[in-house]
Amino acid sequence: MEITLIGFLLGLLLMLIPVYMIQACGARFLSKLAVAFVGMLVKCAALGAVLWLLQSWHSIAANVCAALLLMVVAALVESRRARLPLLSGYVPVLSGMVAGVVVVGLYSLFVVLGSKQPFEMSSLMPVVGVLCGGMLSVNAKALMYYRMGLRRHGQMYYYLLGNGATRSEALSYFRKRAMERVVLSYVSAMSRSVVASTPFVLWTAVACGLDVLTATALQVTVIVAMFSASAVTMMVTLAVASHHSFDAYGRLKGGDGGATAPQTGTKMEA
Repeated sequence: MEITLIGFLLGLLLMLIPVYMIQACGARFLSKLAVAFVGMLVKCAALGAVLWLLQSWHSIAANVCAALLLMVVAALVESRRARLPLLSGYVPVLSGMVAGVVVVGLYSLFVVLGSKQPFEMSSLMPVVGVLCGGMLSVNAKALMYYRMGLRRHGQMYYYLLGNGATRSEALSYFRKRAMERVVLSYVSAMSRSVVASTPFVLWTAVACGLDVLTATALQVTVIVAMFSASAVTMMVTLAVASHHSFDAYGRLKGGDGGATAPQTGTKMEA
């Protein structure tokens, strides 16, 4: 399936329908729609230009650098949307995203898809882009819930330490709670796929000429890969975040824990 320039311009004319409806209803957000539409066009054009250059260069080094840049930008956008601090927020998010893309992405390229040229633009960039898109909110949500738990229940951390738990054991409760909240939302979204949400990969693959069986298998594989990458990125993000949550004396930093360390000799009540 191909689209001509005239077909593309005619497709853009469909925007006149929502514009007319907004005008007819007297709504006052037409300017916001215009800004969002122009921004979407600019970002899609920029991404298309980068992919066109990569396709023209046929350089593995350029493809790998572009994939790393995509992960850096995605982690930055994710951290900004969640309003996370730069050091204690962006570094764990970026570490988790890189780990998830590398582990699941390489497995998908070499084992699942069996690509003979895995680092070519047509193979590498779609896999990296899909995985980064699937992890955009997972990382930040997990870290946000983790920091929220430490902030609100920091005294529990010291209570567990006072009763003989190691730092890792005391933090495992907060990591578990953060992962539970994020994973359950992802499981809910997975259960609604196809029925309550459109399988874009399947329809796009069919439109591009793939047979229905291959397109269906590709859709299922993409969902499983995104879920697996999200699990990897959550574990790495929370593990890295744990190292940024304490000062040199092993106490919770003020920005992460609302409680202060108990004084020596004091007895903590359950």
